[in-house]
Amino acid sequence: MASILNPTIHFFALEKTQVTISGEYEKLMEPILEKVGISRNSEIPVPVHELQVPVVLKYFTHARHIEHTEVAKGQASVRTIVMDSMPQVNLKLPLNVIMSSITRTLRVGETSYGQTLKRAIHEIVKNSSHNLVVAEELGGVSVTHQNNSISEYFGCLIRQDPESLLKAGEKVIICGALTERTENGGYVVNDIFGFQSKQDKLGFFRTYATMFLHAFVPPIVKYGFAFEAHAQNTLLRLKWDRGNWELTGFIIRDYAGIYANQETMEDALGFKICTGESGIPTIIKRSLDTVYASGFSAIIQSHLHRLARALDVHYSGEGWGIIREELEDLLPTDSEIRRTWLGSQTSYKCQLTMKLEEKSVVLHYDAINPVLYQSQV
Repeated sequence: MASILNPTIHFFALEKTQVTISGEYEKLMEPILEKVGISRNSEIPVPVHELQVPVVLKYFTHARHIEHTEVAKGQASVRTIVMDSMPQVNLKLPLNVIMSSITRTLRVGETSYGQTLKRAIHEIVKNSSHNLVVAEELGGVSVTHQNNSISEYFGCLIRQDPESLLKAGEKVIICGALTERTENGGYVVNDIFGFQSKQDKLGFFRTYATMFLHAFVPPIVKYGFAFEAHAQNTLLRLKWDRGNWELTGFIIRDYAGIYANQETMEDALGFKICTGESGIPTIIKRSLDTVYASGFSAIIQSHLHRLARALDVHYSGEGWGIIREELEDLLPTDSEIRRTWLGSQTSYKCQLTMKLEEKSVVLHYDAINPVLYQSQV
C-alpha cells in the first residue's frame, strides 16, 4: 500500500535524441536537474514510479538509472503523483497494471495532446461551458522504442495541480469520493454535507446536476467535443459561505479520455487543429455517434447516475426528472444528440463485460434509457 500512497519516484536519464519532448517539460523539470546531476544541454530526466522500474530496466536498457529518488504523494488516480519539489503540478506516470480492462500506460502521442489542443480547448470552454476550469496538460516526454506498444511504458505527462487553480476561499474534492461508502454503509456525500432530510439531498442534487450539465453538455452540442467527465476525472469546487458549502463549479482533467469530431470542432471554432508531434490526435477523429455515446457514458451513466443513488433520488425518479428537465433545455430540438440522449433506448458502456473479457476496446450495448425513468410507486 505504501507504494501507492507514498511511492518512491526513481529517475532515468536519456539523450534528447531518444525522447520526444512536448510543451514546457524541460522548464518544469528544472527543480529536478540539479538533484539528479544532469546537464540540461545533454540529457533529459524522466521520473518513473517505483512499481514501473522493473519494466523500464527490462525494455529500455539504454536509459541510465540515477541514484537520486524522491518520495511522492499518490493521488486517487493511481498513475498521478505529486512531488514536494514540484507542488504546482501533477505528474502522470505509466504503470504496468490493468484497471477497468486496460493497462495504465501513456499512449503514443498522449504527452502532446495538451499542446495540440491547447487553443481549441481554451476557446471551447470559454465559449460554451459555465463554471468549468481545465487542469491543463503543460508538457510531457515519451521515450522512443522501435515497438510503439513498448514506448507506452516509459514517459511522463505534467498537468496543473487542481489546488493551484482555485480562487480565494475555494476547496476542491474529487467527485468520485462523494459516492464512496462510509464505514456505516452510507455515502460520503451525505456525511460531508450533513444532509438530514430528503429535501436537503434533492436540493443538492438539483444544484450539482444543473451546474454539471451546463459545464459539459454545451461543448458536445456546439463543438462535437466531449470531455470524459466521469467522477474520477472531475473535481468539485466549493466554498464555505455563511455556514454552508456553496458549489462554485468543476475542474476537469485528463485529455486522453476526450472524444471529439474534428470536422464539427473546426467548423465551430473557425480554425484548423494544428498538427502535433504525432499528427492529429486520434481522440478527435471520432464519429459524432461515438462522441455522443462517450459523453452519455461519462456524464450520465458513470457520474450522475451514481450520485443519484448515493443521494437516494434514483428510485423516486426525482433525480432523473431534474436531469431530464435540464437536458430538454440544453439539447436542440430534432437533433441527433437529443434522440440519442432522450430516446427510449440509449448506448451503455459495458464496463463489467470489458473487465471480465479483458477487452481493451470500448464495448457498448443498447439499453433502456434511465433518463426517462419515473417512479412506479
